This record gives sequence, structure tokens and C-alpha cells, in this order.
Amino acid sequence: MLKELLIVGCCWLPMSGVVCANEVHTRSSDVVSPSIYGEWKLVGASMAVPVNCRRTLMRISPDGYVSEQSQSDHGELFSFRAQARIKQQGSRFLLTLSSPQHNGKPDCLGNPARYISSNFLNSVHLQLNGNRLYHYLGSDQQAGYLRYERVPLAERR
Repeated sequence: MLKELLIVGCCWLPMSGVVCANEVHTRSSDVVSPSIYGEWKLVGASMAVPVNCRRTLMRISPDGYVSEQSQSDHGELFSFRAQARIKQQGSRFLLTLSSPQHNGKPDCLGNPARYISSNFLNSVHLQLNGNRLYHYLGSDQQAGYLRYERVPLAERR
């Protein structure tokens, strides 16, 4: 099963039909909209998402980091953090991520952190639509997406 899976952020998805871009952009003087920053909770997707992965949280911080957390079947908290270069084009964002740092725990599907690190994709395509953030599994929605909603300040941990 592991050979048929692909990592996007820390989310594992079937490789069938998924194309991921690996272009790298250098940090420039581009001004990034502050609306991308904050805590986002996974609420849906264009494909089935395993129950344990439905509580995934993603944080994008103004200091240039992206982090994600999920829980394994055994209740272990997996987390990773990577430095991000963000390039904005209208409501679309391309995040180019550094190698992730992780806590060594398995992700929401039980995949080992070391395997996730060695297969980590460094490009993430996002689109902001109000309080919803779409994480495209390729350069556009044709390859599928994960849908996040902004976590209100009152609900943040």
C-alpha cells in the first residue's frame, strides 16, 4: 500500500491521477496577503479522507513557517514544521517548503515519520476563498483537493 501513496504536506493520498508540481520560486519582494496566515482545520476533500485524518490542523505563520498536526490510530500526535517561501498570484498561493522537522510519531494513517520525511513534496498549491482554503494536490483542482476552514480565534489551542 505504501508504494501506491503520495504525500502532500503530511496528508497521504492515492497516486492514481495525481500530478504534483515541483517548481521552486525564490523569495522575492512580493507582498503576501495576511489572510493566508492562521490556523486551518481539514473539513472536506474531493476524495474520501480517513476518519483519523479528519482532525488535521494546518498553521501558516507570518514568520514563514507551515506546520501540520494529526493523530494516529493509537492517539499519538504527529506534527511537522517546515519553513515556507510563499508566492501569491491573486487568490492562489504557491508554498515552497524546506525539509520538514517532525516529532518522530506516525501520522493519521500510521505511516512512520521517517518515511514521510523521505517522500515529502516541497510544493503546495493553495487557493483562498473567504474562510476556506483549498489545498490542491497538483497545480489545479483537476488532481483533487483538500478543503480547510479557518479556525476562529476562540477555538484555537
